[in-house]
Amino acid sequence: MSPSNEGPVGYAPPDGGWGWAVVAGAFISIGFSCALGKSISVFYKEIEDTFNTSTSEVSWISSMMFAVMYGGGPISSILVNKYGSRPVIIVGGCLSGCGLIAASFCNTVQELYLCIGVIGGLGLAFNLNPALTVIGKYFYKRRPLANGLAMAGSPVLLSALAPLNQALFDMFGCRGSFLILGGCLLNCCVAGALMRPIGSKPNNTGKDRCKKSFQKTGKSDAKKGAGRLNDMYGDYKYTYWASGVILIIAGIYLFVGMGINYRLEAKEQKAEEKQKKESKEEQPKEVTEAAGSRGCSM
Repeated sequence: MSPSNEGPVGYAPPDGGWGWAVVAGAFISIGFSCALGKSISVFYKEIEDTFNTSTSEVSWISSMMFAVMYGGGPISSILVNKYGSRPVIIVGGCLSGCGLIAASFCNTVQELYLCIGVIGGLGLAFNLNPALTVIGKYFYKRRPLANGLAMAGSPVLLSALAPLNQALFDMFGCRGSFLILGGCLLNCCVAGALMRPIGSKPNNTGKDRCKKSFQKTGKSDAKKGAGRLNDMYGDYKYTYWASGVILIIAGIYLFVGMGINYRLEAKEQKAEEKQKKESKEEQPKEVTEAAGSRGCSM
């Protein structure tokens, strides 16, 4: 069984106290990560008219955002294991906020793909996974309640962002709304600041014992250390492979989808050109028939 099922290891989670502030920060991070990609569909029609693109091209904005967000999960987990949840969430808030702010200055749909889909999606990936993992460090007995409250951020912010985006769109337009939403996403940095690290503190006596044992054992300890490093590399090796495979699959998915999209657009353009040609050919016939009818009446 995993340690999370057996009980706390190394320290006792507080099951409250500052943990509820961590739950509030996770509520914000998870809410923005899960709700933003769905709520920006309010701007699709305006983007389509502004950049003169098709509906399928505009829909790729949120698709790329979700693909990068879920595909960047392994990268986010590696960074959390190395640096902790707080700096990763702060960096994710900066990335997602700057991506939306940069989107307000874009002039093509491809630039929106980069700013919202790639940069914003990567920032949301850095917000989602650390917020889920840090709750397990603060709660053990009340972990189901804490997880439920944190995951409630997704439906709550989704129901709040949809009317908010509509109101922003009516007042400031598409570009102004992206600018304001980017500022709202910077609040994820504040949520990340609440993720105070917790765990067992090292004791000085333990360090002294480690030094004495290292001096006594010498080469045997060096061999054990090398074995531990190999074990750690073996653990992370599968994570690296998994992240690489997921990113390759996501890239193939994006390229295949874009190819299908361009083919469909080419077919639509050909159909529109045929309709235009047919309408132009029918117009002279109608004109001649109308002229003939006028001549007969006279």
